[in-house]
Amino acid sequence: MEVQGILFISNYFKKQAITQLRSMSADFNIKNYFFKRLFDSIYFFNFILHECGENLENIKQKIVQKLKSEKICFIRNILFVDKIFYNLNDNLSILQDYIVSKINTSFFIQCLTYNTKLKAREIEVRLGKAIETITDYQADFVNPKQIVAIILYKNTCYLSITNIENLLYMYLDPFRFWYRKSKSEIICRSQFKLLEVISRLKINLNLFKNALDIGASPGGWSKVLLDHHLNVTSIDPAELDPRIVGKVNHIKKKIEEVLGILPKKFDLLVNDMNLPPLHTVDLLNKVSKLLVNNALVITTFKIFLPYKIDETLKNIVSRMSKNFKLRNILNLYSNKKELIGVFEKNE
Repeated sequence: MEVQGILFISNYFKKQAITQLRSMSADFNIKNYFFKRLFDSIYFFNFILHECGENLENIKQKIVQKLKSEKICFIRNILFVDKIFYNLNDNLSILQDYIVSKINTSFFIQCLTYNTKLKAREIEVRLGKAIETITDYQADFVNPKQIVAIILYKNTCYLSITNIENLLYMYLDPFRFWYRKSKSEIICRSQFKLLEVISRLKINLNLFKNALDIGASPGGWSKVLLDHHLNVTSIDPAELDPRIVGKVNHIKKKIEEVLGILPKKFDLLVNDMNLPPLHTVDLLNKVSKLLVNNALVITTFKIFLPYKIDETLKNIVSRMSKNFKLRNILNLYSNKKELIGVFEKNE
């Protein structure tokens, strides 16, 4: 049996991502595999499986569920290819006919292109309107049941049509989706990190009450927390964006200067400070005394030394365990040379 797909990974963490996927060989009877970079951080892969008598769709679902269950995951997304169209050029009719034959519910078309005449947005609009006209199913950008993913590389089209529950993450390009949706609400690009992690892990920020944002300037993460109706204390000597001034409790000091002043009341801590990763760990352990039991921590870890990624990650997990329980460490679309960690304060 053969499985073909598209892998979204950071080139900075390529070794860790490929190793993670290869480590599943025994679990899923993979006897041979092939990886090829298409463009940017997008790779094509081909798995040859031992015959095991199991339905191929079940194996694909199990691979995704396995990745979802991994506490540490370097893979941003994975798609299994239903069909490859060669020499597509700008003729979308054959692609349209195939999609129409497979769609059976509400859908969301997402397209990425490289070195093509057609633009991604044009393809999405043309196909979406045609499918709505031909079928009884409607495009749904919020809660779709199926994702139609189109990767158009030169004149070759990789097509994936997947039920939403069988995806690692529903977006191929979250930046474009959020920027188009709320351009006026974006204070800085780092906002996308917090938006992406709460979306991917389905973190309901409305369950929290008092949030602490350390190293908050210019205020992108504080803005996200405000949008979810939290009481936000933002710690940073620098100024905040005028759009949130007066809406948060802005303390213009370094967090180290207020550790003995702030009350122990926070059930959510967020941090996107530009520090070496183990300095971040040490700081979070100090700030832990301001957190209530089971408080959630969302933090970035800047990984400056690519040849020490595995060693650094091991040290992060070990030293964070002093006060926190690991939930997830991920490499997101929004991350460059960094990882994002989610932890819970120990009781």
